[in-house]
Amino acid sequence: MFNVTAPLNKGVEVTKTFLKTVETSPPPYLRSRGVYTTYSEEGYRWYNIVEIDDVHIHEGFTELMKRTVPFDSIEGLKINMEILTPMRAAVEVVYPDRVTTGDKDLDDMLLGGIPEKYAVLLASPPCDERDLLVKKFLEAGMKNDEVVFYITIDPGKDRALIEKISNLYLIICNPQADKIFKDSPHVCKLKGIENLNDISIALTTAFRKLTKKPRRICIEIISDVLLHHHAVKTRKWLTTLIPDLRLNGFTTLAIVDPGMHTQQEVRAITDLFEGEMTITERKTKKGFERSLIIKKMHAQRYLEDELPLKKGTL
Repeated sequence: MFNVTAPLNKGVEVTKTFLKTVETSPPPYLRSRGVYTTYSEEGYRWYNIVEIDDVHIHEGFTELMKRTVPFDSIEGLKINMEILTPMRAAVEVVYPDRVTTGDKDLDDMLLGGIPEKYAVLLASPPCDERDLLVKKFLEAGMKNDEVVFYITIDPGKDRALIEKISNLYLIICNPQADKIFKDSPHVCKLKGIENLNDISIALTTAFRKLTKKPRRICIEIISDVLLHHHAVKTRKWLTTLIPDLRLNGFTTLAIVDPGMHTQQEVRAITDLFEGEMTITERKTKKGFERSLIIKKMHAQRYLEDELPLKKGTL
């Protein structure tokens, strides 16, 4: 970014010099984001943000220096050049221990992603936006060559994705599991969610085979477990499961549909998670509009904004 200052009586001279400079178009690897100006009794101030392609950094700086030479003869004019870091890159430096959700806008709200080894609960009604966020969370781990676990009742919607990925461990809790998926070393088939010990044993068995890589897990069965076992037993199960996942290096995203339960039942489990996010929806003339809100992220900073969710941009 160029920060240019000049006395009030030099405004016309600066403007003429600038217009003469821009008569020659810049090379394609230089892109100006626009020139902005302000003034006070102390003089004029101009700001110009210029982007340079990564592969042309040297040529870009050389070209910029050439373009500032005509201004050197203007008495009292000062040029200060600063290198700006994109917010996303700055966040990754300041908060390095973050796990990407797979969605850039959500990562920005979380200042880089979910804190490593955190357990986050996403409360949401069934909707395409929720499914897309889950899919992005899984895909991000697969692309980064992480160990990825997915506990679900119906993986059918993500079948094509799951079948071609070798670093995904799938636990299907469904009486029809044998008909849904073929046998595979990375697929564990359970009859349902009636026996929570079976799920815990399946996880423990799989953990013994893991390599030392970053790990993430999506648990999509929370509402089913809560419906069948109610709050007391579900809370007891999660009280053991969440710390165990953390000790084994997992960053956890769990899904619950609050519309399927009483407020008391949902509240009975939310405090077990360090993070809580909610997808809200409101009906408009064009249909339902959905947004995501971060409600808590224990001992971590995040942006308290509302993130509009649109299927076309997820």
